[in-house]
Amino acid sequence: MNLFSKYIIAGLLVVSGYFVKAQSFYIDQPDSLKKYAINFRGNVRMDFFNNFSGGIDQGGGYLGEADFGLNFETEKAGLWKHGELFIQGMTTHGKKPSANVVGDLQTFSNIESEAHTALYEFWYNHHFFDDKLAIIFGQLDMNADFSVSDNAMKFINSSFGVIPTLSLNNHISIFPLLTLGGAIKFKFWKRFAFQTAIYNGSPGDFTSNPNAVNWKFSTEYGYYSISEFHFFNKKDTITTGTYKIGVFYHSAQYQNIENGDTLKGNYGFYFLADQMFISNSYTYENGLSGFLTGSLFPDDRNILNMTIAGGICYHGPFKKRKNDDFGIAFAFANFSNKYTKLNPDTLLNNETAIELMYRCHLTENIMIQPEIQYIINPGATKLLKNSLVGLLRIHINI
Repeated sequence: MNLFSKYIIAGLLVVSGYFVKAQSFYIDQPDSLKKYAINFRGNVRMDFFNNFSGGIDQGGGYLGEADFGLNFETEKAGLWKHGELFIQGMTTHGKKPSANVVGDLQTFSNIESEAHTALYEFWYNHHFFDDKLAIIFGQLDMNADFSVSDNAMKFINSSFGVIPTLSLNNHISIFPLLTLGGAIKFKFWKRFAFQTAIYNGSPGDFTSNPNAVNWKFSTEYGYYSISEFHFFNKKDTITTGTYKIGVFYHSAQYQNIENGDTLKGNYGFYFLADQMFISNSYTYENGLSGFLTGSLFPDDRNILNMTIAGGICYHGPFKKRKNDDFGIAFAFANFSNKYTKLNPDTLLNNETAIELMYRCHLTENIMIQPEIQYIINPGATKLLKNSLVGLLRIHINI
């Protein structure tokens, strides 16, 4: 299927999504219970980029992602209470600029992937005790629940999504290919929450798992678990800050970087913090916020063993643009000394990405985000010069 055909299909799905939202997908009930039981979700993201200098090569191109899902709430359909089903498909296409143009390991666009169309998420979520406890299981995107910073997610570089020590060192259930897992989320008091999950050790790849449902369970893949403790800083009923501490363990076998010996398992620690600093007078939710993330993993089995990232973002920079965002952020990735010593003539011990962006909401459903990124030491190699990348994202959501 060529690129034009894919976007014809994507456009038809967007239109059908508006049609679905306009219909009454509920079973006959009293008026007080007549709410939509089935809801349509959709996103189309298109990135137009150009590498102005440095990296592997100069030049531009395009990459895109579209995902469409259906959410079914059991209570609104007249079935059991507190249940929710979700299924989602995804297609990705376009160039792989980090792999072929810039050479950065942190990946400057968070939708870069092999061209592919497949099932993405499907899960069942059940709530207990007035939503204080939730259990979810199915094919899950780990990064939808774990390693999430609300302020960092406004940026496009992949390092501001899932922390790179998790994604680059391990085969885990994140974009663009997922596997089975289950999670428990527990809220206690107003300021604390805890969540933990366990997943199949690897989703495989698009060659071995083309339809995203060819799950393999083996001692080679093992399993991995991840847990987070959350603290919420509140002012009255408004959450002004969120602080998270996370731990990770993978049971698969890893190779010792220095001597090639087999090591049992991988593990690490990370943290995320979001905090509002200044609030505008016209609405409390607008103002200056910041984020800080970091991680530490053992350097004998992880090529990337330490990261730190941070940034600031102004939400509603102008009174007539209350939904826009302006921000700057950095992501520093430190590579293990044991890894760089393998080839000291060409390898460097760090890569840093700096991103400056403006998110403009044209309508409730359409956003554009022009930005520039400066990549220092792309690929952590002396063979590539620093890269200056320009990027324009168009995001349509339903």
